[in-house]
Amino acid sequence: MHPILQLIVKVSRVLQDPRLSILTALEEIKCLRLAIENMRSDSLFYDDIYDQSQHICEEHGVNIPSVRPRKLPARRDENWKNQFVFETKKEEIRVSTMYPLIDSLVQGIDERFNQESTSIITGVGKMLKFELSKDDINLLTNHFDLSKDEFVSEIHLLKARNKDDILTNKDCAFWLKWLRENGIETIFFQHRKVLKGFSVIPVTSASCERAFSKLTHIKTKLRTTMTQGRLENLMLPYIEQTMAKNVDINDVIEEFKRMVPYERRLAL
Repeated sequence: MHPILQLIVKVSRVLQDPRLSILTALEEIKCLRLAIENMRSDSLFYDDIYDQSQHICEEHGVNIPSVRPRKLPARRDENWKNQFVFETKKEEIRVSTMYPLIDSLVQGIDERFNQESTSIITGVGKMLKFELSKDDINLLTNHFDLSKDEFVSEIHLLKARNKDDILTNKDCAFWLKWLRENGIETIFFQHRKVLKGFSVIPVTSASCERAFSKLTHIKTKLRTTMTQGRLENLMLPYIEQTMAKNVDINDVIEEFKRMVPYERRLAL
């Protein structure tokens, strides 16, 4: 597999890990973009790719075409001697094929992760570090529909609580658990609203696409009259098959048995 494709596949598999936070995913995306950009100026990287491609062509009897000479008549262009002409096929492929490929990959990453999404992720990261600027506060306030005055006051209160840096550089899961265990969810309602809204944002759309694919397995043509409640109850264990397989059936039976005082098991 091509080294560029190997790098993209590796990062894609990392991003599909459900344990990965979106802040960590953003750092991986930035590193991926930088690595692809560095390939543009890495001559050793291109030399290795070209040598491998040439070896494959020779192995399968594929002839590598030579550089076509360009005809530059002086009658049409007085500066024809100053125009750049490829001297080797290696140089031609680098400019005409490799550079456009790298530019296309970088452009695709920029389009997928636009500036607004990146700014929101960065803003939440600064919020967890207590390093919010005015622009970050305005961005989070507008995106998560917050009360700006309450949000700013909550940040000041949290800074006062963070005397020993026990809350610095913690993830969203820690913050939500800490607010719940201390019974202060209503006090820091705006802060909690940002954390909850940010925590449910998926890193990639792969899980959503898998859920839609499994929907056709549950709601078939013979089950078109299925209600929404039953569909949700069947979809949950089907999507979370890893968790469903670890459920002990006997524990489920015992749980139903304790819900009603009389005996539910049938003696066989």
